[in-house]
Amino acid sequence: MLRDWRWVGILVLLGILAGGVLAAEGKASKRPMSLGRSELTKLSNGCLRYSGIAEDKRSVGAATCPSYHQRLSPEGYRGRAEESKKGAIDIAPLQGMERVQLFSVQPATPEPKFPHAWLAQAGESDEANQLFYEGVALFEQSTAESLQAAIEKFEAAIALYQAMGNHFGEGRARVVVGLVYDNLGFKAEALEQYATALNLWQTLAQQTTGDSQTISQSWQAITLNNIGAAHNARGEMQQALEFYSQALSLFRVIGDRGGEANSLNNIGFVYYVLGNQQQALEYYDQALPLFRAMDDRGGEATTLNNLGLVYHVLGQRRRALEFYNQALPLLRAVGDLSGAGNTLNNIGFAYSALGEKRQALEFYNQALPLLQAVGDRGGEARTLNNIAQIYDDRGEKQQALEFYNQALPLLKSVGDRAGEASTLNNIGFVYNALGENQRALEFYDQALSLVQAIGDRGGEADTVNNIGLAYSALGEQERALEFYNRSLSLYQTVGDRGGEAIALNNIGQIYDVLGEQQQALEHYNQALSLSRMVGDQAGEASILNNFSFVHVSLGEELRALEFLNRSLTLFQATGNLSGRVNTLGSLALLRYSQDQLPEALAHIQDAIALIEQLRSLTPPGELRQTYFATVQSYYQLYLDLLIELHQQDPNSGYDKIAFRISESSRARTLVEQLTEANLDIRQGVDPMLLTQEQDLIQKLNAAEQQRITLLQGSYSNVELEAVKTQIEQTLQDLEDVESRIRQVSPTYAQLQFPDPLTLEEVQDQILDEDTLLLEYALGNERSYLFLVSKTRLQIYVLPPKAEIEAAVEVYRNQLQDRNFTDLSQGQDLSELLLGQVAEQLDNKRLLVVSNGKLQLLPFGALPVPAGAVAHSESPLPPLLRRGTLQAAGIVTEFIATAISQNPLTKGVGAAGGIVQATPEKTQPNREAQPLLANHEIITLPSATSLAVQRRQWQSRPPASKTVAVIADPVFNTDDERFAGNRPAEPNNEQDLADLLGLRSGCNSFSRLLYTATEAQYILDLVPDAQEFSALGFAANHNAATDPALSQYQILHLATHGCIQDNPRLSGLALSFYDPNGNKAEQNRLNLQDIYNLELNAELVVLSACQTGIGEDVAGEGVVGLTSGFLYAGAKRVVVSLWNVNDAVTADLMSDYYRRMLESGNDPNQALWQAQLNLWNSDEFRAPFYWAAFTMQGEF
Repeated sequence: MLRDWRWVGILVLLGILAGGVLAAEGKASKRPMSLGRSELTKLSNGCLRYSGIAEDKRSVGAATCPSYHQRLSPEGYRGRAEESKKGAIDIAPLQGMERVQLFSVQPATPEPKFPHAWLAQAGESDEANQLFYEGVALFEQSTAESLQAAIEKFEAAIALYQAMGNHFGEGRARVVVGLVYDNLGFKAEALEQYATALNLWQTLAQQTTGDSQTISQSWQAITLNNIGAAHNARGEMQQALEFYSQALSLFRVIGDRGGEANSLNNIGFVYYVLGNQQQALEYYDQALPLFRAMDDRGGEATTLNNLGLVYHVLGQRRRALEFYNQALPLLRAVGDLSGAGNTLNNIGFAYSALGEKRQALEFYNQALPLLQAVGDRGGEARTLNNIAQIYDDRGEKQQALEFYNQALPLLKSVGDRAGEASTLNNIGFVYNALGENQRALEFYDQALSLVQAIGDRGGEADTVNNIGLAYSALGEQERALEFYNRSLSLYQTVGDRGGEAIALNNIGQIYDVLGEQQQALEHYNQALSLSRMVGDQAGEASILNNFSFVHVSLGEELRALEFLNRSLTLFQATGNLSGRVNTLGSLALLRYSQDQLPEALAHIQDAIALIEQLRSLTPPGELRQTYFATVQSYYQLYLDLLIELHQQDPNSGYDKIAFRISESSRARTLVEQLTEANLDIRQGVDPMLLTQEQDLIQKLNAAEQQRITLLQGSYSNVELEAVKTQIEQTLQDLEDVESRIRQVSPTYAQLQFPDPLTLEEVQDQILDEDTLLLEYALGNERSYLFLVSKTRLQIYVLPPKAEIEAAVEVYRNQLQDRNFTDLSQGQDLSELLLGQVAEQLDNKRLLVVSNGKLQLLPFGALPVPAGAVAHSESPLPPLLRRGTLQAAGIVTEFIATAISQNPLTKGVGAAGGIVQATPEKTQPNREAQPLLANHEIITLPSATSLAVQRRQWQSRPPASKTVAVIADPVFNTDDERFAGNRPAEPNNEQDLADLLGLRSGCNSFSRLLYTATEAQYILDLVPDAQEFSALGFAANHNAATDPALSQYQILHLATHGCIQDNPRLSGLALSFYDPNGNKAEQNRLNLQDIYNLELNAELVVLSACQTGIGEDVAGEGVVGLTSGFLYAGAKRVVVSLWNVNDAVTADLMSDYYRRMLESGNDPNQALWQAQLNLWNSDEFRAPFYWAAFTMQGEF
């Protein structure tokens, strides 16, 4: 036993708890619609997390997680007898979640005697000792600067000790400088110092006897312990275990009970991380009485905390709380603020796992300032992670992401890979909940690499489970099952009962989806027992919800109802909003299947109210848009209920509510964007954040330009994939920054977004006597058409979405054939969409609001439905066409494709009568006239979006000038506009469409000769002072983003369109070169540029290909260039739905502008007449030439 030299002090590593909640959705029989089942998700370090999966595979969840360990440090060292006592030195966290206290002890006896060869004379060591203690003083300050300075002091002392042959002084200094490197996160350097010190102490121990040998062995044991701790921090658990075990043996040899207790505690932690909880308990149970016997309250508190963690993992949360509550007063008594903060964090986690979220947040909020005050970055990170989990549980995804993103860099900075993996998992959960399943997978994959690298089998189980969840959400059930089975095996190996329940539930869910109900029940029963055993109320609620699906499938509806009611009660008790939404949806479906419509209505109304609350809490922009897409099935169910109730009781206003729900379920993000469009949401935002945004935009533009350059030359798949990966990552980073800007913007915080319009508001604010609104709502089981006039609402039932979209796809393909003129081929589709309302259309203006592939259908090219009055020729006098274009005759074989027809449609009139129609197949009719012949047609994202636009335009003075034209860019170096190149000439004997090409393409571009003709004709209609032109080389990025464009009422762009799967990458081609042949840095006007424009345009015309195409987002509609220009300040936008012919488009646009600027027609009527003019011509009668262009926006 050491009496004169003793090791004292303890390093406490208090850990993160991550866990989670489950949101569940259900389904009912009889009615074929289903909202989904529940899956449980799990996070690393033994923390629970649950997520629900909807029919569209939505996951909702949250998390918090534990990870505690204790590390032994050289905390007692003794200087020469004449050295005075030095006070306690609180060292900031060395790594992860650690805290060090370094004590020196007042010497009781003279310094032990070492051979003269190893210890210099006292006077000779004075300078080295002085440097050593100066290093200790800097170590005590614990700032980055002081720690670097401490290294210099220690290294200088080491050099002097080496010169004097003072191995004791050198060994001591190397151990302490190793701690400094450890503190700074330089684990390799720390291990190097420890290894050198270990050799010194081993040599000293072999060549000394008595107290000198004991002291050397003590330092040797301390060094072994610290080497174990460094490996521990690197996730190298087997190496850590090896060194901790060697330290334990030495401490026992020299009779150092304090060192023995700490080593036992550290070994217990390794087994905890490795998932061997019983072994961990054995070592902790040995350590605890030793600490108590020595009256080491800090060590006792650490072990109590670690015991609490083990019992938490074993599912005994109440017992875990008992240990935490014993530890907390001890840590406070010894002044260990970091330990107290981490224990408060763990108490919070225990309450969170028990479903007591409010209490959990109280403890987290007590923990955070303590950990920040002592500079415990690891503990701070874990607490931030756990606070994020609470917000995630509440559905406040924006707040959750903010806290997770604060935690992640802290965990990285302290080298805590287990904590980093947990937080990556949690971030993945948020994206999973918002429907961003691929992005969630990216975070899960990062987490999996980390937990596998550190040998954390519990964390691996969690992450593998979550990857299974993502694949299930993507519809890959067999692959999901593989991951769930892997996670189950891992959970059973590490003894994680809560995790085992999660995996069993998820496996049961897969079997239920696959129709194997008995297998599903077996797994659910096992999961339910385990979930109750560990006291997981949220998990129990989700499993009960899942039970209901099976019982419904088996026809046991009363049993299913019982499970759902119990599930709802538990979700309410735990404050889980997403879980409540899912179970309420399941209850609504079940009641609907039982024809208990009022009860079903009450449940779905409650669910929709919660969805609206959750949507408002989701980060604005794309994430909110994505989340809303995941919950569209609830709005569809709500519509079904309301319309059926209207049929039963036509005088109770259910039809009006149904119309408003239809409006509520579409274009919500666009409405919010239009509301903010006139405001500077960047005002008052941190300039560094705005700079970051601009840097990312430039990075994105450069990467996209690199992609185009690769595609235009020779490239390897590796090169192309690398650029695509960079683009995807930059897009994600940009999305995050833009969301953050909105979060912190004072202007955005004060915005009041408008509610969706009611029926009366639409009739009052939007419609006039000559205008009808046709609003389509496509659903999986049935679709609806809302016909709204100035005084009346009628609702018609249409076939399912799949049937309608299949017919649309066939007719769209026909319309894109330049030889197709037989509109009767679309008669069945016209009857399907318009047949029930044909007699009410008269010759009125039609506003069309649609969703799905209906948005890609030019309604004007549909044949007039039977029952409507059709004109044999256009009511508008044909106008002489300009130009000398002639079309060569082309003979192609055309084979019509049959369109499937629903044999029965059902209409619901205002008086409640049901109108049934059985349209018969129509025979081809060469005289079929387009709907355009009778109607001016405008498309809208929603009626509400137009109302918002009108409010925005009320305060705007009109632009002072007429038209700005940007056209005919220079794409290639062989262009005739470069000096010395030969002009290109058209050959009139060739087919013009083949010769002149289409205004399309993203990778290679040819000159569009007729855009120059088009531009010049438009400019000739306007006085010079009223126009702006940028043609040829001048049609560049600077011209297209010139702030002066806000002075013009019309902006016309004639060029190639480039439409990508990701709308942010879509754009319009601009000049690639300047007149000197230098490549332009930016040669496209992309969507990001468009959103940053400040226009005041009555009209924007995109005379290019496919400019009306974009990403079709459920609940939002087509997201693309149109929404960008509306946001930028366009009142209306003309776009195209397919690749358009250069020459004929130039002719169409010339006619269009003549009607506007010479004849005084408004933009909508002018387009209508110009298109009819082509239909009535001989050579360009085919809809291919004129039907692609549609008007969106104001009328």
